[in-house]
Amino acid sequence: WIYDYSKYKNVIISVNSQKILRELHGLLKKPVLYTPNYYPVKFSNDTTNIKEYGVLNIGCFGAIRPLKNHLMQAISAIEYANSMGKKLKFHINGTRIENNGNPVLKNLQSLFANNPKHELVEHKWLSHKDFITLLRKMDLSLQVSFSETYNIVTADAVNNNVPVVVSPE
Repeated sequence: WIYDYSKYKNVIISVNSQKILRELHGLLKKPVLYTPNYYPVKFSNDTTNIKEYGVLNIGCFGAIRPLKNHLMQAISAIEYANSMGKKLKFHINGTRIENNGNPVLKNLQSLFANNPKHELVEHKWLSHKDFITLLRKMDLSLQVSFSETYNIVTADAVNNNVPVVVSPE
């Protein structure tokens, strides 16, 4: 896609990662700009969310795509919940499927259908305000993607005091 975009005179290629900037240097016939992401930080002091006893709520939000690594994160969450002796509620966005992500969703649904102790909770795509309300109910947020250079869900979780596990990407 980047090669196709770079063919247009009125298109500027911009990246949010120094690593990708270095990797693209010399590959394209036009300059690439580095424009880091901006996230306004307003830490929440909201401590009103009461956690469910014996339940581990883990969010793995964002669009369902193959490189988001949902299935391995779900398996890891199940193993962690089992080690803690808790029921897992694994929360995802179940209505935003992109880049041939349907098999990923089907695998997640099958994983939890065959593991009745734990539950897959599918949420519709929410407004940002409603998403933050949901995110604050999580004990942990997983964003162990294979390919993202910036993840707004991670920024939202950090900004709302929800612990996050991420990948080097």
